[in-house]
Amino acid sequence: MQVKVKFLTDEVIPVELEGDSPTVGDLQDALEAMGRPYKNLLRFGKKLEENRDQPLSALNLTEESSIFALDRKEPEPPNVIKIIVKTMGGGSHEVEFADTTQIPDVVNELDRQGALPPVNNQQGRSPLIFKKKALRKGSLKDNGVKDGDELMVIPRYRGGGPGKDEDEFEFEDEGEGEDEDK
Repeated sequence: MQVKVKFLTDEVIPVELEGDSPTVGDLQDALEAMGRPYKNLLRFGKKLEENRDQPLSALNLTEESSIFALDRKEPEPPNVIKIIVKTMGGGSHEVEFADTTQIPDVVNELDRQGALPPVNNQQGRSPLIFKKKALRKGSLKDNGVKDGDELMVIPRYRGGGPGKDEDEFEFEDEGEGEDEDK
């Protein structure tokens, strides 16, 4: 007996089943043998997995009818990466995370493990720094963090004055050393 199995991708594959009275279980086994994973087999919206011993002839299949297969996409295992978190005090912590872990979750886990300096409520949480960039949102993967990379925790200090103008940081030659060229 030949049965048409239609997937959500609109792909229809014929499955040849042997025997006088093939069952739903025979169809499932044939699909698995073909390397076509599926999650559910449906006929008129009813799951066929509930009764593996049911003969396919009881489903009133014709040459034009199909059994629908919902693809089974197994979730890929997360890519686990090791990162090294360094503090300004010289501390270093090696931790493992899935590369899909969100940055706030990384910070919470590092805090739980004691890898981050204590929070002063006036200062707020020190950001994780990677390649001169503060990591605040997204996942490790989104921020380009890979296995073996180093993240820095730099303390955040608040206070002080309004700061200096950019001009004050420039080196100004006050005329010393001009006489040496003459």
